Amino acid sequence: MVSKRLLKLFLCACLLLPCSSAADAALFSAPDKAFTIDLPSDWKTSSKKGAVLYAKNGKATFQIDALKKCSDLACLESAIKKDISSTKSKKFKILVNTYTGETIKRTEFSTSDPLLSFNFTGGGSDFTYGYFLADSKAYKVEIKGLPYVEADLILSFISPAPKPVEFAGADTAAEMTDLQMGDISIDEQPLVEEEVSAILNDEDSSLGEAPKNIKETPKLQAKEAKVKINLKSAGWAGGLLVAVMVYVLLLVCLFALRLFFPAKPVRAHSNPRSVYPVRGKRFYGSPDLFFRFYDNQGNNFITTSPRWGGIFTGLGLASALFFFLLKVLFIFLITGNYVKLHPVLINTALSLCSLFSVFGLLIFCAGVLTTFLFASKFYFYSDRGSLAFRCVRQGFSVFKEEYAVANAKNAIIFRISRDRFRLTRRWTVYSGEEIIALIREASLIKALLRKCCGHLCGFLRTEYVIKGRVESSGGVKYEKNIFTKLTCEIDKPEAIDSKILIIACAVISMRDRDKWYPWVN
Repeated sequence: MVSKRLLKLFLCACLLLPCSSAADAALFSAPDKAFTIDLPSDWKTSSKKGAVLYAKNGKATFQIDALKKCSDLACLESAIKKDISSTKSKKFKILVNTYTGETIKRTEFSTSDPLLSFNFTGGGSDFTYGYFLADSKAYKVEIKGLPYVEADLILSFISPAPKPVEFAGADTAAEMTDLQMGDISIDEQPLVEEEVSAILNDEDSSLGEAPKNIKETPKLQAKEAKVKINLKSAGWAGGLLVAVMVYVLLLVCLFALRLFFPAKPVRAHSNPRSVYPVRGKRFYGSPDLFFRFYDNQGNNFITTSPRWGGIFTGLGLASALFFFLLKVLFIFLITGNYVKLHPVLINTALSLCSLFSVFGLLIFCAGVLTTFLFASKFYFYSDRGSLAFRCVRQGFSVFKEEYAVANAKNAIIFRISRDRFRLTRRWTVYSGEEIIALIREASLIKALLRKCCGHLCGFLRTEYVIKGRVESSGGVKYEKNIFTKLTCEIDKPEAIDSKILIIACAVISMRDRDKWYPWVN
């Protein structure tokens, strides 16, 4: 029984403890009754000359002074800016919001009266200065010796006197109606009495038909004006997004078209005794490049080439472009007032997009360096799995790059040279100093469009023209499909060995690939 009574007493004491602390709190009222402040009991008020309210709590002080000839928000903003300038001149450290970068804190009381404040430190002490309105009167608050968190809490205890609410009678309601009508701009006022009477007296208008000379309503005009302002404020970001969306939509439509209506395969008329035509296709699903080539006599080769540099380059550029466009999208939505977000979220999203774009550019640079430092290599395996040929880059300059082709015994049998920084692709096959074949791109228009749009699901696939020795001629044609397939033929099979053209077509198809995306190559 004793333990139960002690437990009840303890619970009663716990319940009464908050009440006792609340009872110790003191409610201080300004002499002019413009505001009250509910301070805890450890604050003691005292009189100070010129101060509306002065209180102390140990070494901390709290003072409110009246500001004469000041009764609006503009006056408060001017006064607090002067205080901030004076504080900076004294070399005090002003606390700034790390997310928004703002120095002045702006809040409102329940009466919609404004409260402006800022915090600073100096001389080993903390300070908080604030300005507020109450009953159309301005006051200044100075708090010394309290951390900014506690000082902001003390400021929240201020309660301006509630504004009187009058119940409007007939006369007052009429005055309020006149006041509201006076606030409406001239463009937004309804039709005047003369226009209404003119419409009613119009002899040509009939019942059931809307008058044709009535202009659009003011609200609709205001909405249209707002949309124009928003689109104008979006600027170049909106245009770039529209271009990207149109390009993506075009890719989707062409992909669907090619998926359901594939292009016809390239037809080549060949002699059964000839090794031509040479055909090839790409295998997908591996980080390395894989092609299969075969001629008309059944010679098969599997071609492979590592491409880590290309993977880094593509992923880096794609990620940098993606996050850049995502940042552009945020800017477009925010400047156009289509989405309203907190400034902290906006700054965080824009900062992350910029950071990931920089990471993408770094990965792109790493891919470019990898491509330069590690020479491209192409390996050719026979249908038995043995290494038949190897092609390695030997020379590299600003305008040319050269590849040497060696057989299984590491003997160089011919060379392939690529011209760089040309509008159209161009390759040359050498045997010693003799030119075996000149392979160049057939269409300049397709080359330029592909650099800007990619191959557009196969519609802009490359076609090459071959000029060989002994006045032979031929070409390399790619099927206009999503996946890479090609056919190579020549009119004089004895002029060029089929293995030479197989190797040349493989190197060209892997080094100068038709890309899905815009790429200068």
